[in-house]
Amino acid sequence: MDGSQPRAVSLWTARGGPAHAPLRGDTTVDVAIVGGGIVGMTAASILRAHGRRVAVIEARSMGRQTTGGSSAKITAQHSLIYSRLRSTFSDATARVYADANAAAVEWIGERVARLGIDCSYERHPAYVFTNDAGRVDELREEAETAVGLGLPARFVESVPLPVPAVGAVVFDGQAQFDPYAYLLAEALRFVDEGGLLYENTRVTDVDTSGALARVVTDRGVVSAHDVILATNLPILDQGHYYTKAFPIAHLAIATRLEGDAPDGMFITVDQPTHSLRWHRDALDRLWMLALGPRFRTGSEDTDEGFRDLEAWARTYFPIKSVEYRWWNEDFQSADGIPYVGRLTSDVDHLYVATGFSGWGISNGVVAAQILADTIEGRPNAWAKTFDSTRPLPLRAAGDLVKGNLPSAKAWVGDRIGSRQSLDLATIRAGEGLVVDVEGKATAVSRDAAGAIHAVSAECSHRGCILDWNGAMRTWDCGCHGSSFDPDGQVLRGPAVNNLEAMNVTDAATPQGVSTT
Repeated sequence: MDGSQPRAVSLWTARGGPAHAPLRGDTTVDVAIVGGGIVGMTAASILRAHGRRVAVIEARSMGRQTTGGSSAKITAQHSLIYSRLRSTFSDATARVYADANAAAVEWIGERVARLGIDCSYERHPAYVFTNDAGRVDELREEAETAVGLGLPARFVESVPLPVPAVGAVVFDGQAQFDPYAYLLAEALRFVDEGGLLYENTRVTDVDTSGALARVVTDRGVVSAHDVILATNLPILDQGHYYTKAFPIAHLAIATRLEGDAPDGMFITVDQPTHSLRWHRDALDRLWMLALGPRFRTGSEDTDEGFRDLEAWARTYFPIKSVEYRWWNEDFQSADGIPYVGRLTSDVDHLYVATGFSGWGISNGVVAAQILADTIEGRPNAWAKTFDSTRPLPLRAAGDLVKGNLPSAKAWVGDRIGSRQSLDLATIRAGEGLVVDVEGKATAVSRDAAGAIHAVSAECSHRGCILDWNGAMRTWDCGCHGSSFDPDGQVLRGPAVNNLEAMNVTDAATPQGVSTT
């Protein structure tokens, strides 16, 4: 350990970027897109190129949420997805998923080259590997399945890493990039070509009862013929996607390294799972990104998780320093395929894209292309397989129930269990605790300056009790993935409303400590 504290921000977004003005008053467009990540900006660029008047509405800053926190592997190699899709569905379904994601990989590469986007784009093979001899046959099967689907896959017995391995599937010709630099370039081009991009504008509702949908924000109304919800999990409850997908989180660190980078991107199938990739920045500094195992949002001690991740990385690699660490979130679909299409089967012109299961770069481009084609009235060969209103196979339904059990247990348990009484003296700087204040669950935290912050501990989405994320200093919802800062401001949806501020009496406050 070098003793310095890593910055709590992703490597990609640490440098910041140009700001775009918020919405000021009402406006009308052809298509309104809620969310400025890879799905939103890709769909916006495609639709704008076809002459549509498009507005992208971002609650915070474009590209800095899930996309800006990703490892940004551009790959059709999604761990052991193809064997599972074939056994759950059919060869035909697995082939559509393979074709769609392989096409997305090429689409990004062609766009970077054609538009000259400076985003550290590089081609590398993608490996999924194991050090468990008992799992080698699984990897051989995945390689054979992928080859049968037309993917550039092969089985190898080793990987070019100091991490032990006895077998791997490698996909040749995959890629990686700086996702924030890529989206910044897309956003600037979109605006230069007449697109509308509003930041710091939170959408709170979409009313589809009239001839045009009314996208209601905290700064005005955007009326549109078509609306895309590209907010990770939808901010609207219609369709009940919070019951069809569950939040998954992972921790990530960016480390400075000595030496050279291996030719490849890597992920293990063993537990605990780790994911690795390398990046050389404009100053010729070499970085390694290491991601830890997935966990249910709100279920892990993130401080301990970061310590474990750094210790694992230092075991195998010559790390000079750990300079960034961050937490990111996606949503796991029940059957491994994203939900893309109409929000509900009985509402037209309102669309959704969610459930990328940790593979949102390629799948995000697939989703954007499906939605753009649907709005333009063009056929799309992938749309039926990714259909957001599709019925779930029995096996997938069972997996969904298992995945949502923590949500049900958290919601019920938080209400029938006991909470401790407020004692501010027990809360140290950087700590947060859910306590009972006059019969109400209250989320109390202390910042680095010693000030106390107190807000309702009930998530403003569906009322689940929040958990403190000690490493990121946020309140997270283990039920549906929303996240809030210590003052209750929404950081991640599906919640759209801030938490209620709570009063903490001076009598409960140690001398010299203020309350907010």
